Amino acid sequence: MKTDEKEVSVRADVEKNRLYTTLKGVLTEKDIAALHDDLRREAGKLKPGYIAISDVREYNPSGE
Repeated sequence: MKTDEKEVSVRADVEKNRLYTTLKGVLTEKDIAALHDDLRREAGKLKPGYIAISDVREYNPSGE
């Protein structure tokens, strides 16, 4: 399935001590750089030993 839809979402659930990440579509280098910053920022809100949950079902790293 080829799609032009792109999504990058990172959020921390402090109460559950979880980090949620969703990636969809084809990401640019700029998107990846921003993702790195978002992950560091959101992970910094959590306690050590947090659980990371990533949804990459619709991520297309190759752009094909």
